[in-house]
Amino acid sequence: MTSISAISSSLSGLQKADQMLMGAVQAVNGGGLDSMAEAAVALQTAKVQASASAEILRTSLELEGQFIDLLA
Repeated sequence: MTSISAISSSLSGLQKADQMLMGAVQAVNGGGLDSMAEAAVALQTAKVQASASAEILRTSLELEGQFIDLLA
């Protein structure tokens, strides 16, 4: 079964990605090229964080499905 810690970790990662996106929006609101570069880095980092967290969650749920199939 999917462990609570795997789900919690995935959701935490998605929350972190959301916070990074908000940071990027704030950086853009600050104006200037440095702020835009900072926002671009924050957006890319958030994208990677969200993708990794979603993949962990997907894999965990897939493994749980396989475990249930074995029991059936």
